[in-house]
Amino acid sequence: MALDFSKSSKMINQVMGEAEDTNMDEKKRDIPIDQIDEYPLNEYLFGYENQDFADEVIGEDGFHGVIEVCAMEDGRYEILSGHRRFRACKANGYPTIPCVVNEYLSDDERLKRVIRGNLLNRVLTPLNYARCLSEYEKVLKKGPKEEQKGIRDKMAKFFHISPAAVGRYLSLNNLIPEFQELCDKTNYPYTNLMPVSSKPEEFQRKVYDALYKLAPNNDVAELSRNIIEQQVNIIQQREDRDQDNRQVGTRGVVPREDVVMADTPMKPENPLPEKKPESMGTNTDTFAKKEWKPMYDEDDEDDFIVETAPVHVHQPLDETEDLETEDFVPEEEIAEEPKDKEINFYLDRLERIVEDAVLEDKGKIIGRLQKIMDVLAK
Repeated sequence: MALDFSKSSKMINQVMGEAEDTNMDEKKRDIPIDQIDEYPLNEYLFGYENQDFADEVIGEDGFHGVIEVCAMEDGRYEILSGHRRFRACKANGYPTIPCVVNEYLSDDERLKRVIRGNLLNRVLTPLNYARCLSEYEKVLKKGPKEEQKGIRDKMAKFFHISPAAVGRYLSLNNLIPEFQELCDKTNYPYTNLMPVSSKPEEFQRKVYDALYKLAPNNDVAELSRNIIEQQVNIIQQREDRDQDNRQVGTRGVVPREDVVMADTPMKPENPLPEKKPESMGTNTDTFAKKEWKPMYDEDDEDDFIVETAPVHVHQPLDETEDLETEDFVPEEEIAEEPKDKEINFYLDRLERIVEDAVLEDKGKIIGRLQKIMDVLAK
C-alpha cells in the first residue's frame, strides 16, 4: 500500500510560509551604497580601528558577507552593524552591498541594536564600554520613574559585566582627553586611573603633566597605579596647603609670598629723639654717627640710662604652648603692642609655624593662628 504524503507536504509548506511571513522584517537584498547612511554615534562609540586592513582584505578577496541596516522613514537605510565593511566596500568602488534589512526602529531601539552588534562582533576597549554605557544609561532614564529602579543592574545584565564594573567604566567619561586616550587600548589596565577620575579637569591636567615628566620616554601608559596614586596625593596635599593659605589670607594675614622675613626684631618706626649725652659736647655730627641703642653703665647692671623709646624684643613662639586658653595674651599687653609692623611680625612668626607643621596637624595650627588673630584684632 502506497503512503500518501500529500497532507504532510501541505502542512510543511504552510508552516514554512508562516515562518517566511514572520521574517518579513529581515530580508537580504543588494542596496545601492549611496542610499545607505552610517549610524551617527558609531564613530564616537567605537571608532574605525584597523579600517585600512579591512579595505585591503576586501579589495583583494572581495566581500562575501552582509551588513545589517534599518529602513528609515525617508526611504533611506541606516547601518546597524557592519560599518567597517561598508566603508571598505565603498572604498573599493562597490556600487551595491548585500544587506539584511530591518523595518523601521526607534532611536533607542537602534542604539541597542548597534551596541549589541558590536559587543558580539569585536573586542571593545575600556573607553568603548564607558561611552556605550553612558548612552545606554540615557535610554533607561527616559522611562517611567518606577522602571528606573535598579538601572545599574539592568546595565550590567545588558553588557554582561558586574554592577561594580559598570561604575568603574562610567567614571572614565570624566577623564580629560589625554587620559581617555590611554583607555582606548584593549590591553590598558584602566583601573590605574580610578584615583584621578573623580578629580576636576584642572587637577587632572596637573597630574598628567607630572606623570608625563616621570614616564619613560614620556609614555604615561607605562606607569603603575602606585605611581599615579603618589602623584595624586602629592598634588592634593599641595592644593590643600594653598587653599588653607588662601583662607588665612582672607582673614587679614599677609600672604606668604608678600611677607618680608625678619632675622632680628624690628626697630619702632618712629623712635623718640635721643638725648645728647653730656660727654659728647655739642658736636652734632659726632652724635649722629652713634648707633641706635640704649646706654648704661657696665659697672652697675641696675643703673640703666634709657635714652630711646623702649624696644620690644620678640621671643620665638613655643609650639608646645597651649594657645587655646582665654588668657593667652593679657589685655594690658595688647594695649601696649605697636601696630602694623609689630602685628605683621607676629603673623609672620605664626605663619612659619603653619608652614612647618605636619599636614595632619595643620588644621589645629590654623585654629591657633585664628585665636591669636582674634586677640590682635581687639
